[in-house]
Amino acid sequence: MVERGRAASRTRLTESFAVAPLSVQLVASTETFAIGHWDNVVICMWQTNVTVEQLDQALGTIHALASRHPDGIATFTIMDKSVMLSIPAEVRKKAKAVLDAGDRHVRARALVLAGDGFWASALRSVLIGIGYAQRHQTQVVVSVERAARHLTAALRRPVEWEQQLVFAAQTFQELARSQQDAARAQGQ
Repeated sequence: MVERGRAASRTRLTESFAVAPLSVQLVASTETFAIGHWDNVVICMWQTNVTVEQLDQALGTIHALASRHPDGIATFTIMDKSVMLSIPAEVRKKAKAVLDAGDRHVRARALVLAGDGFWASALRSVLIGIGYAQRHQTQVVVSVERAARHLTAALRRPVEWEQQLVFAAQTFQELARSQQDAARAQGQ
């Protein structure tokens, strides 16, 4: 009996959020980086170390989305655990400039760093420490669901929006990986 209720809930959930993937926009994608947006949320995915060019793309996306959402935007970053702690000085400098420039527009930030073990924990700790220096602290979490929960609360959105954001972030990841796989296949 419980299983039937769960299955029905899943079906209703899928139907009610059918519009979410249509509004997920992928702005740019490379083999290791993707950026896009949904509603007033910039979604960014890094699979290797961040570059200055990627940060420039992120800043452009933040400004473009902020111009359409004068009440503010949020950033939702998904980083692979293989991103290294050693970041070149020019990338650190550019990252600070992007964070500072985005502060006028960004009302909340969430960063997903999945994984466990020493390196993932150490990287989360470093990122949390960096976040304390920002006007809008970055919530560093281990899952898409926790990031969505944080952004929903910070933006004072209804719980339904949280579920849509989770779905949109998952759709974004699938779309980005699909394009990345296609790019790799063409390169072979």
